[in-house]
Amino acid sequence: MEERRGIIVYGSTGSIGMQTLKVIDALRGRKEYDLVGLVCNGNIDTLEGQILVHRPRYAVVLDERKAAELASRIKGRSSTVIEGGEEAALRLCRSPLASLAVVATVGFSGLLPTIESIRSGKDVALANKETLVTAGSLVMKEAIRYDVELLPIDSEHSAIWQALEPAVHLGGERHSMIYHFARGGVENPIEKIILTASGGPFRGMKRGDLDGVSVESALKHPTWKMGGRITIDSATLMNKGFELIEAMRLFQIGADQVEVVVHPQSIMHSGVRLIDGNEIMVQSLPNMEMPIQYAITWPQRLPSHLPRLDLASKGQLSFQSPDIDTFDCLKLAIEAARRDGTAPAVLNGADEKAVELFLSHRIGYLDIGRMVRSALEEHRYVSKPTIEQIREADAWAREHVTRIYAEGLPGGRAARRVRA
Repeated sequence: MEERRGIIVYGSTGSIGMQTLKVIDALRGRKEYDLVGLVCNGNIDTLEGQILVHRPRYAVVLDERKAAELASRIKGRSSTVIEGGEEAALRLCRSPLASLAVVATVGFSGLLPTIESIRSGKDVALANKETLVTAGSLVMKEAIRYDVELLPIDSEHSAIWQALEPAVHLGGERHSMIYHFARGGVENPIEKIILTASGGPFRGMKRGDLDGVSVESALKHPTWKMGGRITIDSATLMNKGFELIEAMRLFQIGADQVEVVVHPQSIMHSGVRLIDGNEIMVQSLPNMEMPIQYAITWPQRLPSHLPRLDLASKGQLSFQSPDIDTFDCLKLAIEAARRDGTAPAVLNGADEKAVELFLSHRIGYLDIGRMVRSALEEHRYVSKPTIEQIREADAWAREHVTRIYAEGLPGGRAARRVRA
């Protein structure tokens, strides 16, 4: 059996983090991992269970007070070293004991752990889309500079990656086609990427139907069980806009080379049209453990325990164009993708704050798009930003959304509440 590989799971108590640990367990006997560390924001109840079951060397809680509480809880029950705070988490990302980091946290907070992991020579299995949305060009350059792999976990981008690998001649080198595309080392055979979307819980509805929809209804995703923010982004189709930008970064193409297609059955997970006209799509039952396994075992492809797809039992598969006038968040994301620079960082920052307000019942569903558009229209654009300028753009966008909420966005629920 090959040598055990050290792994860090950043965001271990979230949906992707928990499924990553499940995949690692299922792979035992075929591929072994040394669980170097787990990181979570503050869910110490779940983290405590993970420590006792998986026995990582280190565990970091970003909330230092909760880290101290967790250390007290497991004293005498585990040899895992407990640390607290962001700096401790970044130190863990730099640990020479690990060669692979799974970055599974949600939001802009995933950027620094990704950068630190790359700069310490680790491959990164990335489930944090905000990293590539806000700073993808810089992150890809860092991956090339430090000679590491950036391996997508999103089911759509995993499907595109898997569809492309056989179509790209790598000459026996150990690197993935994602690495070679970023380096410019091979000819890119992509004519168009086909990015599929379930359509979310409001598929088929018109804009007038969406005024006043509840948080609870927006959280009822028809296919995937996910965290709050990503579920709302799926309901607005902003998530698909983020994935369009991710695809641009990973596969080195333009915004107009990505076609979003609504596919309610979620069987086709995306694919590519090659320059000769052939299209390669990847299909399976919807289950995030499959792309997680491919990312952490690559370049191997190992058997899995997951159920297999029976196409005959699925009946008809349907596809349609998205309604970007009704779901204007997707339109805003496409506009930001075409402009690039700091626009995607503002898009993400404004959306993250607006979704937070919606989840706390302080604004309406349609206010999310209104707030994001306001931020995109008013921000001071930089065409080739540094990491610091990207962070500044993100912070400005959040502050802008907070301010217009306090003032009452014209035409929005917040404005009506303020006037009342």
